[in-house]
Amino acid sequence: MFYEGALIGLATFLIIGLFHPIVIKSEYYYGTKCWWIFLIMGIAGITVSLTIQNTLLSALIAVFAFSSLWSILEIFEQRERVNKGWFPANPKRKSEYKITSYCYRYPHPAITADCLLFAYQNETIEVLLIERGGEPYKGYWAIPGGFMEMSETTESCARREMQEETGIKVNYLKEVKSYSTVNRDPRERVVTITYCTLDHKESVTPKAGDDANRAEWFNLKSLPKLAFDHKEMIADSTMVIKEEITKAIKDKEHPLNSSFNSEELENCLKILN
Repeated sequence: MFYEGALIGLATFLIIGLFHPIVIKSEYYYGTKCWWIFLIMGIAGITVSLTIQNTLLSALIAVFAFSSLWSILEIFEQRERVNKGWFPANPKRKSEYKITSYCYRYPHPAITADCLLFAYQNETIEVLLIERGGEPYKGYWAIPGGFMEMSETTESCARREMQEETGIKVNYLKEVKSYSTVNRDPRERVVTITYCTLDHKESVTPKAGDDANRAEWFNLKSLPKLAFDHKEMIADSTMVIKEEITKAIKDKEHPLNSSFNSEELENCLKILN
C-alpha cells in the first residue's frame, strides 16, 4: 500500500488547523503589523521545498509555506472579525480597532409586534384576524403580527406585518401593552408589543398574504380558536380602543375624528360597552 497521499492529506489538515489559532493569537498580541513574518515564512518555505528531492517532505514544506501566505489575508480578516465583536479585542490596543457592533453574550428574547384592527359597520364592531399557515398553532386564528427587523421600531413592525398579512395599510395606531409571559411562544423566548386601531369596515379590504392562509372579520362575541395569548390581547385592546374613542369624543383634535363623526364614535362606544 502507498501511504504518501494519506500522509500529505493528514499533514495538510493538521498544518491548516495549527495556523488558525496562530492567526488569532498573532492578531490579538501584535495586530496586523506582523503580516510580514508570515510572508517571510511563506517565501522561505517555497524556496526550501524546491530544493528537496523527497516528494513527501517537499510537499509538507510547501503546504506549510502556502499556509503561511494564506495567513497574511487571514490576519486582516481576523481584525475585521474583532471589529464586528466576534472575537475579543486586546485592551492594550483598543485604539487600533473600529468596533462596529457588540455581540451580547447572554441569551436574550426576540421581539414581535401585533396589530389589531377594529372595524365599524352597521351598528357592529368586528376585529380582523388571520388564520396561521404554519406552526406553531397552524390553523388557529391570530392577530396580524410578526418578528421585528433590526431597522424597525415596534410600531413600524406592526404596520408592516399588517400590510404583509392582510394587504391593509393602517394610519392611526395606539400602543396597548407588552406581553412577556415566559412560555407564551413555544418557539423561543418572545416579548410582543400589541397595537390597535379603528376604521370603517367598508374602507378596508383584507387579502391574506405572507404566511396567513386567510384574513377574516370576527364579531367580538364569537371569536374563533385563538393562537398564543391573543384572547388576552383582544380583551386588553378592546379596553384601550374604548378609552381612545372616549378621548376622541371629548377632543376634536384626536386622530379618530379624521375618520369618524361624533355620532359614529358614540355608537362605537355603546357597542363596545
